[in-house]
Amino acid sequence: MTVAKTRSARNRSRRCRIALAVCCVASFIFAAGCVTEKRPMRGTPVRSVSGENAAAALPEGPVATPARGRTIASRVQVAVQPLGRISYDGQTMPIVSPDGRFLAVQTGEAATWDVLLGAPASGTPRGAAVAVYRIDGKVTELVDLAESTSGLLLSRSADESEFLAEWPKADGTRSIVAIDWVSGRRRIVLDGPHMFRTPSFTAAGDVVCVRAGVTGESGIDGGGDLVLVTRSGAAAIKSAEVGAYTAAMAVGGDIVLAIQSSRSGLELHAVRIARGGSGATPALGAVVARRRIASVQDPLIAFQVFAPVQGAGPTRGGDAAGLSPSPVVFSPLTNSMAVFDLESAQLRPLATGSVGAAWWSREGQSGWFITTPDGLEFQAGPGEPAAGVVSRVFMPRAMPRGDGSLILLGPTKGTPDRLDVVRMRVSE
Repeated sequence: MTVAKTRSARNRSRRCRIALAVCCVASFIFAAGCVTEKRPMRGTPVRSVSGENAAAALPEGPVATPARGRTIASRVQVAVQPLGRISYDGQTMPIVSPDGRFLAVQTGEAATWDVLLGAPASGTPRGAAVAVYRIDGKVTELVDLAESTSGLLLSRSADESEFLAEWPKADGTRSIVAIDWVSGRRRIVLDGPHMFRTPSFTAAGDVVCVRAGVTGESGIDGGGDLVLVTRSGAAAIKSAEVGAYTAAMAVGGDIVLAIQSSRSGLELHAVRIARGGSGATPALGAVVARRRIASVQDPLIAFQVFAPVQGAGPTRGGDAAGLSPSPVVFSPLTNSMAVFDLESAQLRPLATGSVGAAWWSREGQSGWFITTPDGLEFQAGPGEPAAGVVSRVFMPRAMPRGDGSLILLGPTKGTPDRLDVVRMRVSE
């Protein structure tokens, strides 16, 4: 077989493998069901809202048939409150502030794969900007930011004061900036002659990302180093054992998940953040768990692992209440969401075909709300049966510092650049 044919076949297989993952970044929702039911309705139906900021009554209904008594008790119910519709780029899933007050949305033209994967000289999508909505009332309310967010690419991470974004420059570099939820003010987190990508907040409020060059072996061709920077500007750098790191995401417990890309394929690494005494600069320490996720060096596979997930964000004084005990990612091995068990280094799959997940817990009960082609479901953990919750396809976003409710994001029927925003409460 010729090299050209090999590349062509590989590109076709990439598109097939990424199809499901693309679905989970937003357009996944439209491919997954477009609100069409082909079987009896389960759980609580959610009506589409009829205006940009329309309000609605709070319908209540059972979470669905209890999953053989192992997940949510039959007396538990959900209340869903449609908050309105938002416009977005049709591709990038919005992120929610941990306290549940704000929602950040990518606007403008959808990014190309070169932009998403950090290809050299990939530029910025036309009209790219980030819009902010208040969601702590009865309807979504667009925030009139004092400073422009033009040219920014939304990340998957936020704290209660700011959200993170990438800022592509004309010279091919990318900076990492933190944007104030209320004013839109940009705070430079990382800047320099590099392409900094995939930023997220750690539990302590530091920022981690990957760093690559702007030409040659960078971005789509390889990757770079893992970088951690503190609020004071002190930085720590960790290079991959072989090849390069292409994406990163901080999770709870001072752990950073990173994708190592090399000629032998892709590995998912869990890297421990080593913290010394007071005032000491944290270091990116040992790899405490690793799992091979692909036998090919494919940037599209690497991209899909973190694409549907919003980072946990900083904790308050070390309080991890409301955060999942184990990180969740999209597993290319099973084409489903999976919990990364750091003790065994195993990816334990959630429900078949799941493309999104958000952790929920309260005293005596916990588990994952998951996005499946059948709608929103609840699963106590890997290997447990899933119970239907809402009969539409929604991507859940947890609010660990909020009131215990979740934000659901679903397709507006017939409008690919709109999302319905719904608040869901689980109550006795």
